[in-house]
Amino acid sequence: MLAGYFDESGLDEKSQTFCIGGYVADSKDWFELTRAWQQLLAEAGVSCFHMAEFETRHGEFEGWSNAKRIGLIKDLLALINSTDVWGIGCGVVKADYERISAEFIARGKVTPHWYRHPYLLAFQHCLIETCIQAEDVHPREKIAFVFDQQGEFHARAEKVYDELTSGGKWPRAFRLGSLRFASKHDAIPLQAADLMAYELRKALDHKLFDPTRGERKSMARLRRRLINPRYFNYAALRALVEQFDEA
Repeated sequence: MLAGYFDESGLDEKSQTFCIGGYVADSKDWFELTRAWQQLLAEAGVSCFHMAEFETRHGEFEGWSNAKRIGLIKDLLALINSTDVWGIGCGVVKADYERISAEFIARGKVTPHWYRHPYLLAFQHCLIETCIQAEDVHPREKIAFVFDQQGEFHARAEKVYDELTSGGKWPRAFRLGSLRFASKHDAIPLQAADLMAYELRKALDHKLFDPTRGERKSMARLRRRLINPRYFNYAALRALVEQFDEA
């Protein structure tokens, strides 16, 4: 059975972009990655990997030397790239989204409190893109989705998922299996998804606000298993709105 694990990055108000990213793989591959991931963390004296804490040297990474940090991230990236996983991701420019959503809400097209944040857009895109990429998989094969627990959007995300599954309009609905929300402590693959989501957001930030800066080494390595991510700026969001109007 296929399973996809996804996490978000950029929920805080200071972030100018928001991303959801993660990986999809067969259950047996997730088992192997989980076992090896836990072993790497145990050897480093870490109970749970969180990229934001790792980058800022907070929590369990406080006081780490550069050599120790580089050693761990290289090992984790090598593990991901040695496993038969494929990466999916979506990014949204917050200012562009706020501009579009304000116009859309003003026209009475959507429920305001549902769509003031780009979480649901990114959530749905990752579901759809995952199912599209599974086109060559046997038709009876469903995909189980696990997202990082996020109380603010949990109920709304479940409703979007149910509408895709049972609405009868989307031709790939047969791919959608179960949906659950879990913590990174309980679902280890979410820690790999956390790494992907963080790097996707940093890549988008640099592209928009620091274009002369080179690509982060970790992002360059993650691209080996990453299907081209979709970034929604104003033009891309406007195109979505026009499709909605035509539907």
